[in-house]
Amino acid sequence: MGHGCPHDRFFFCTATKSAAFLIAAALFFSLVVLDFGIFNCQLSAQVSPRTSGQTVRLRLSWGGGSAQTWQGSLSVNRGSFSDVTPLSLADDGSTSVMDVSGKVVIAHQSPTNYGGVDVTVAGEDAVLKLSLSSLEQPELQIEKVVSIADALNDSVSETIDGSGNRWSVSRTPGDRVRISFDRDHLIFDPGEKFEFQLTPFQTGISTRSSRARVSLKLARQQGSRPLYSKSESIELDSSGSGLSKTFQIELPQEEGVYDVNIELEPSWYQASFNVKKNTLNRSVQLVVLDTTSKRVEQISKWTVVSTTSPLDETEFVQGWSQLSRITNRSSRKSLSNELRAIASLGDQEMVELLPGGWQAIPLDIESVDRPHKIELEYVAEKGVAFGLSFLEPDATGQVPVYGSDSGAYAPAGLVRGDLDGKLKTHRITVWPSHELPYLLIANRSSNQSVMIGNVRVMVGPERLGSHSDSVHRDKTGNKRKRMAFLESPIFPGNFGSQK
Repeated sequence: MGHGCPHDRFFFCTATKSAAFLIAAALFFSLVVLDFGIFNCQLSAQVSPRTSGQTVRLRLSWGGGSAQTWQGSLSVNRGSFSDVTPLSLADDGSTSVMDVSGKVVIAHQSPTNYGGVDVTVAGEDAVLKLSLSSLEQPELQIEKVVSIADALNDSVSETIDGSGNRWSVSRTPGDRVRISFDRDHLIFDPGEKFEFQLTPFQTGISTRSSRARVSLKLARQQGSRPLYSKSESIELDSSGSGLSKTFQIELPQEEGVYDVNIELEPSWYQASFNVKKNTLNRSVQLVVLDTTSKRVEQISKWTVVSTTSPLDETEFVQGWSQLSRITNRSSRKSLSNELRAIASLGDQEMVELLPGGWQAIPLDIESVDRPHKIELEYVAEKGVAFGLSFLEPDATGQVPVYGSDSGAYAPAGLVRGDLDGKLKTHRITVWPSHELPYLLIANRSSNQSVMIGNVRVMVGPERLGSHSDSVHRDKTGNKRKRMAFLESPIFPGNFGSQK
């Protein structure tokens, strides 16, 4: 009679197995007592937090089909809004949804295939009203009403039009397992303690008793071996809600990014008899950073990993379509269109990219998440304008439209010192997250060719040293200005940071 045995075989055993049944029953009840003895619960036996006065964090979204310029509003009856956060993939996202006197106004400035808002709603009897219309489809007028009770129990979603657009409302990730802490950031000193409160709210977890289990694991990154783990019991009422419970984790001495992975599930002796295991997961990411920077050699050592020639075996393709999944190819050949020719500089053969020409060269990486320097040899005689893109896939296997990009632009007659016909080197530093990236080189000039030579890949130390002369100066002593424009919150990804 094993674990997971069907109920008819478990409860209706033959007479010859009656002794085994009694032993199993005794073992079961002994484990129940043991479970209650191991965990010293600090909560009362009966937990019944009131729903009134509680807030619910909801996510409303619209789109998914053809791009529309959405207009509309979101209002609430018998309740109130707070913490309105717009969600958008467009540049006007921050102004597309606004809180105006307790009413959420939806006003996209351009067509988009996704829009949404995260909002906190107070009031157990609150009712949401969503009004949507489209400038492209004046006849499309959407009026939807959703109660908080419906949104608490399940997500609500319906089709808007025939192009695939939908609207939906659901609880935001993390609303069922709520985490709070008395600090305004999650950057810690080495060895500091992270104290937080966990509050289960309307989790939907049903148990035979009021007991559930919380498991905590601290890891350097997802999938790695936990550095710390702990399990404790927590009491839930019939709706899966419970009082707040405080947890404390001592963080490692080593600097880095860490994940606190939290799992809430029925106590194991109850879950073992459930066909459907009800489990909720939550993750909190934090940073351990020393107040004093570790000493690093001022001259960081870089080691050459590989040198690749653009003259190596190349596959000619039409258009850019094959670049979207370039890193999933079985062949590691270079890719190029036919706008190229063979050229030479002295004894060195090079590739001449004609106007509109491009080539994608596979790169060898020494170690993921360590800094790599990529050097491209090129020649500029009558002006040069080329772009570089470091291509690697995201979690879906697609090459995103954003990433590490660089380039060189030296028009004829403007920077004469750069147009001497000699071999020059362009460098870009990247933190690879994939083992099979490519370097895309594209001639952006409409009337000038560019000659490209070898591509070298070098790997650096795990930690780069700082430059004492962080502001570069030219020969006359003038400071060279640097500018940065951060259009979207993906800039840290260029340095190997984890999301």
